[in-house]
Amino acid sequence: MLGDKWSPGVPAVPWLAAYAALLSVGQLVQTSLNAVGRPALSMLLRLCHLLLLVVTLLAVTERGIVAVAVGQAAAAALVAVIALGLARLHLPGFSLRRLVASLRPAALAAAAMAATVLLLRPVLDPGAPSLAGLVVVGGLGVVAYAATVWLVDRDHLREAARVVRRTS
Repeated sequence: MLGDKWSPGVPAVPWLAAYAALLSVGQLVQTSLNAVGRPALSMLLRLCHLLLLVVTLLAVTERGIVAVAVGQAAAAALVAVIALGLARLHLPGFSLRRLVASLRPAALAAAAMAATVLLLRPVLDPGAPSLAGLVVVGGLGVVAYAATVWLVDRDHLREAARVVRRTS
């Protein structure tokens, strides 16, 4: 859809998506550490990420865009592990088991969306990707995601709607 000039970057995209997801773990823990009065630990996590990223990028830049993306994801993964360890030690009530359980609805919905897109794209948008295909197949993927969340986590959706209505 974007043209051949973007083809070399395509293999890096999944690694950059992993990097973004792993980075969010560190960000959430940093925010929580700040909230419980541990900003020094939050800053330590940021510096750790920066140091790992610089060292990794210096080591892999010559190997191309995919190596850089893999390096970024690896650095973020290590920081996420460190962040979760700090959360376990310094955040009262933190439980990795509860965190993973709370992600279940989103994971199921993402799987439903992926399955929908992977099954429908060859049927509804065969050949080269198109904007119309993106809108139709992507829209159906969003419907699959929303329906799954509604089925498995309806109570939280209702609670969120009440909070939004109260603050509006």
